[in-house]
Amino acid sequence: MKRIFISTEKDKPVNCFDEPITIANYLIQNNFPVQPVKEVTNNVYLILDTLTQLPDTIAIDQQTDLLLFHETTTNNIKNLFPYKKEGHHMQAEKYYYRPVFDILLSNCENKAEKILKVLGYADEQINEENKLKYKLQLLHEIYEGKDTSEISADKSLEEFSKKITDFKATVTKYNNEDNNHRAALIELRDALLADV
Repeated sequence: MKRIFISTEKDKPVNCFDEPITIANYLIQNNFPVQPVKEVTNNVYLILDTLTQLPDTIAIDQQTDLLLFHETTTNNIKNLFPYKKEGHHMQAEKYYYRPVFDILLSNCENKAEKILKVLGYADEQINEENKLKYKLQLLHEIYEGKDTSEISADKSLEEFSKKITDFKATVTKYNNEDNNHRAALIELRDALLADV
């Protein structure tokens, strides 16, 4: 399971709320920042932003762990994480800290999963992003005239195999400068990206 580390400090979280007493009490109840790294719910940790290293008991998983950081988080801590998202202790949702704290303060289940969604790191979001990157790379390779024969063997891309085969049949008689080639490529692009 992915773990989320939220870099913060004692006073800044109150900036996220009109009624700061709730978050202030939450931090006190969790003995934060007296305890500078604290698991506050399954796989979600508060981490003091002035730390320069983590305790020996916490090893960062380079494949899955994620850091939500802000402007005063030390570079030493930021550099430990392969996945990180910058936020700000402000009330707007686009700055991440407010919706993350809302989830932590709520009585909902699966808080880690909900936070991952807010930060854009839920498995389905990552899969969709990777799928889009692959499709764009594929389009580029087709446009460059590279061999894409491996694509039809890839089961996750079965839905595109026919579109690609049709495209190749359409453009074999044209070169890259021909308008018909471009029209066929545009048609393929639209077909591949239709579900994005």
